[in-house]
Amino acid sequence: MSIGDALSSIPSAVTSPAKLAFIAYVILAYAGKITTSKSEFIAITLLFFAFQVLHDDYVRIWLNKKAELQADKARQKAFDGKHSNG
Repeated sequence: MSIGDALSSIPSAVTSPAKLAFIAYVILAYAGKITTSKSEFIAITLLFFAFQVLHDDYVRIWLNKKAELQADKARQKAFDGKHSNG
């Protein structure tokens, strides 16, 4: 992947408010606009990373499955309603 491809993929990768807040935190810490120790910065980074992995690998999958089940139930209800008057 070229640098141009990597840079063009950033907007699609940074879509959640949590990611935007973390990026803002990193930029503000780097610019010296907020004071943070190295250990505090590392702790916040690790915490964000852990929550992001938890969300991406577990919570989002569970929520998608739950939504699919609800959609299947709604489709089945609509199908049964159309064919019960027959």
